[in-house]
Amino acid sequence: MEHVREMQEKLARLHFDLYGEVDEMPEDQKKVASDSNLDKLLLNLEELSSSIQKLNLADIQDVPKASNI
Repeated sequence: MEHVREMQEKLARLHFDLYGEVDEMPEDQKKVASDSNLDKLLLNLEELSSSIQKLNLADIQDVPKASNI
């Protein structure tokens, strides 16, 4: 769970850092940079989603074991 929190924080920081970089660029470079940044954010979001899904699967597998006790 701690790993997921760290990934969420990393994604949030990345979002603001990348937005700040693009905001300071000349107009003609903003589109290319924005597309590249979006790709980076989506990749990080996919990693986060995968981690959350693994946690959910682990929780589901633990529930029957706990109910047998």
